[in-house]
Amino acid sequence: MDGKPFISVIITAYNRKEFLLNAIKSALNQTLSKDKYEIIVIKNFNDNKIDKFMDENNITSIISDGIEGEYPYIALNKSNGEILSFLDDDDLMRENKLEIVYNIFNDKNIGYYHNNFEVLLNNNIVYNKLINSPRYKTIEIDNKDKNKYIYYMEKKLLYVNNSCISIRKEILKPWSLYLKNQAANIDRFIFISALLSKFNLYMDNRILNSYRIHNDQTGVLVSNNINVLARKKLEFINKSLTAFNNIMKMANNSRFEGYVRTRITNLKLAYNFWSFENRYKISLNDYLDYINNKDFNEIPRLIIYKTPKFIRKRLIKIIYR
Repeated sequence: MDGKPFISVIITAYNRKEFLLNAIKSALNQTLSKDKYEIIVIKNFNDNKIDKFMDENNITSIISDGIEGEYPYIALNKSNGEILSFLDDDDLMRENKLEIVYNIFNDKNIGYYHNNFEVLLNNNIVYNKLINSPRYKTIEIDNKDKNKYIYYMEKKLLYVNNSCISIRKEILKPWSLYLKNQAANIDRFIFISALLSKFNLYMDNRILNSYRIHNDQTGVLVSNNINVLARKKLEFINKSLTAFNNIMKMANNSRFEGYVRTRITNLKLAYNFWSFENRYKISLNDYLDYINNKDFNEIPRLIIYKTPKFIRKRLIKIIYR
């Protein structure tokens, strides 16, 4: 390794200080030898307590600002490791995670690793009906079989949550400028970059991260006011559509173009579900994409998204109360 760390742990924080120190400590408290990994924290604020702790523990601190994609873009250029292992500021990693990541990536055929997670609410492990630990068997997916498993991975959330993802840096390098322009959905970007690569994927059912639910999140939103909840959801969906249009440029003319198209259609359908006024037009070809790409699991969604407004409001009350 020529004295360089094998893994770079990338912790990102935007306007949130409350949980960051705990995230950093979880990355420090690893069974893997300290000479095999480095920790880089990229945030858009200064904090005397956090900055002093990082300085005392030889943690690289970078101050930056901008859209979401600029944070991993900076990490891509500043990190020394062959492997990037991400951690959001409000999440935690188990003490043996990096040792497992290190051993997995000793196999040079593996380019992407995703582990399972538990859900934390008020520091207690919960089973939440909106987001919970998926159940699946550990599997290594060969490059040639990625299309075969693509919607299985979708169903089992094997792309979700930056904190569960580790990837070879060389996979992201060709897409660095796209990454810099990614407005949201960084986990999706990394996952699709891995799909487009020559490397195998490793999906691990072991729970190695804690995913924290709280009021300051952008993707998981809760409110007793349906109109407020709908507005926040629509803002997030529109931001995601911008992000997926960026990803579509990467996937054009690849074997995953159809998959990305169905994700864009799915976002438009989600917008139509949450919007009580404006709606996206969905063509027959958009629906046929689901059939042509054998995405049969989501067929019920196509019906639910087209239900009348009063039924959608009732469903929202039931699901999100």
